[in-house]
Amino acid sequence: MRIPANRPRRLLVFVLALMLATAVGFGLLRPGAARSERTISLDNLAQRVKSSDVTEIRVSNDGGVARVRSGELLSFYTGQGAPVLKVLASFGATPDELANVTYTVADPPGPWIGLLLSVGPLMLFGAIMLFAWRRLGDRGGNPMLSFGRSRARAVRDDQIAITFVDVAGVDEPRQELQEIVEFLKEP
Repeated sequence: MRIPANRPRRLLVFVLALMLATAVGFGLLRPGAARSERTISLDNLAQRVKSSDVTEIRVSNDGGVARVRSGELLSFYTGQGAPVLKVLASFGATPDELANVTYTVADPPGPWIGLLLSVGPLMLFGAIMLFAWRRLGDRGGNPMLSFGRSRARAVRDDQIAITFVDVAGVDEPRQELQEIVEFLKEP
């Protein structure tokens, strides 16, 4: 039984669309997509630094996250290339007040990490689908439906056939044929 030529194409298009939808889903639902921090302004952050409420500031390339004494995380935006310490000093925070805060600079993650998080699950899902597609394709879909089917192939004329000359010196095939003839004569 031959499979129509357009069926594998439709299946391939369906699998690709499913993989694309999975990639979009993983992109929207990644752990960094939904932030649990509350966003505050820089003057509010400076006021909290003055009141010694802020214990730690982690700075990234254009903003950062401040941890307060209660454990709450507050995110802020400084702008591209603006140093946080100078910005807080311009809002009135003194160097003594800034010295009470643990200040760390986080290296920005490489672009390959975001790509890996977006494309990695997609590639894994595609590999699993390809494996399943090839494995089930040999059996015609559901392996239970092929129960009892013969896997025998038709012999073509151009294939080499075994003749009696090939097995002339071997006694086993001859004995087996004699047993078959005897069985057919007296069942």
